[in-house]
Amino acid sequence: PKHAAAHNNLGWLLEEEDDEDGAKASYQAAIQADPKHADAHHNLGYLLEEEGDCNGSNASYLAAIQANPKYIDKHRDLYYNLGQLLKKEGDYNGAMAIYQAAIKADPKCSYAHYHLGCLLEEEGD
Repeated sequence: PKHAAAHNNLGWLLEEEDDEDGAKASYQAAIQADPKHADAHHNLGYLLEEEGDCNGSNASYLAAIQANPKYIDKHRDLYYNLGQLLKKEGDYNGAMAIYQAAIKADPKCSYAHYHLGCLLEEEGD
């Protein structure tokens, strides 16, 4: 796919310069050029989360995982971001499932154990 990586990189640079609208447009252009560009989905998800768009962010994080299931192996923060977002939305079961998936992928993943424990404590388990 043509120029998806360039659009994604430009989005990151624009985000660093506090041009959120330009960054969002660049990430969306990357996704349009290559719908399986997991980095662009992940970056767009983070930007949308920062803007308070939980539904858009959630969809983008899930799209990153669906675009490339092995992407998560190198980007454990995606588990964290998605788990925290689901918790913020009140979807404790969804957040627990994400942290359990993180632990399955990496049994030594301390933040997943910690956040899963916090959720279980809040639930009274």
